[in-house]
Amino acid sequence: MNYIRTERTTEIYQMNATHFHDSIELYYQVTGEKEYFIKDRTYHIIPGDLIFIAENTLHKTFVGSKGPMDRILVEIHRQALLKNYANLNLRPLFHIFDQKSSVFRLPLKIQHEVYRLLSALDACESMDTPLYPVNTLKVARLIELLHYLNITFKQMPRLTENHCNLHTNKIFKYVNHHYAETLTLERLSAQFGLNKYYLCKIFKESSGFTLTEYQNTIRIKKAVELLQHTPLNITEISEKIGYNDSSYFGKVFKRYMKVSPLKFRKHL
Repeated sequence: MNYIRTERTTEIYQMNATHFHDSIELYYQVTGEKEYFIKDRTYHIIPGDLIFIAENTLHKTFVGSKGPMDRILVEIHRQALLKNYANLNLRPLFHIFDQKSSVFRLPLKIQHEVYRLLSALDACESMDTPLYPVNTLKVARLIELLHYLNITFKQMPRLTENHCNLHTNKIFKYVNHHYAETLTLERLSAQFGLNKYYLCKIFKESSGFTLTEYQNTIRIKKAVELLQHTPLNITEISEKIGYNDSSYFGKVFKRYMKVSPLKFRKHL
């Protein structure tokens, strides 16, 4: 298994699809700017920003720079890594991820070192060496990176969400709590005292989602958890997350997860 995967993109990139997974993600913006929606908040990301995204956290980029952007992404399967390298006692290095997803605006000195360490880790992806497994080198470089981040963690100022979107946080939290119910723009408009057209506009601008897209995303994310951790059958899960038609639930699930709920469970 590839416990650590890095990816560097130097082109116009936008994460249009729903995105949540059972791995940790480290995201570093090298050039270009974008909006980054994480869980229920939106951040304006500029070069030098570092993002920690915890397991199973909804995230999406949108409205990026007009020109090419450069970013480095590291995906870490924490539990598998800890299990297979138990002798290294790596768990303390991951404490920085145990709070919640965070966005940091790095001081220039820290930017340079983080970029160097991430680039060294990314270089392993294209490395072919007969001396020792590339995975071993990846783990060594990841340890170096996480050690540095833990040391400098207190020096890294957290970025607050976009000020213009602060009042939409309550809307996202409301949808997160009531995702299994019938939610309409009219209901949210009455709940928050906002014109429904204005609410629709700020919801899309603040997250990149329409209300229906966001509610479906939250429902499918919950369905994944239920498939993984409960014995409930497909019909029971469908009803629990708000779909009265299990066939429709199956279609929506496959659209987001690329496989049917049944196949997803079989591959666990």
